[in-house]
Amino acid sequence: MRGGFQINVQHSHRQHPIALEVEGNITVGELKRRLSAPDQLGMPVEHHNVMFRRNANEDSQMLAEHRTLADCGVVAGSVLHIMPNQQAINPQSGQSGQPPKPRKDHNQTKKYFYLVLYIFINL
Repeated sequence: MRGGFQINVQHSHRQHPIALEVEGNITVGELKRRLSAPDQLGMPVEHHNVMFRRNANEDSQMLAEHRTLADCGVVAGSVLHIMPNQQAINPQSGQSGQPPKPRKDHNQTKKYFYLVLYIFINL
């Protein structure tokens, strides 16, 4: 590979990173498609995000799919982290394009129960 270099990709559910030969001009989207191959992670592309931290003093940032690895500052020996996105964690959220249903407010249920109990006792 001309102008290529090796990076390591660490998935949150795998113990060991995957070593990949890449070129700086490939996009994050292309990298994700490569990682979705059965011989790599085998996960659907839309179910994970790519995170990268340039140095130890910086917070990790999610990499946009249209940007190239060089644009994001990825160099030889960099470690990219693959994290499941919200849809992978909770398949009900985002399937229909709507947010997940809010959870029941148990305090409200308790109040209703005590109100009914109070009315029943005082009949």
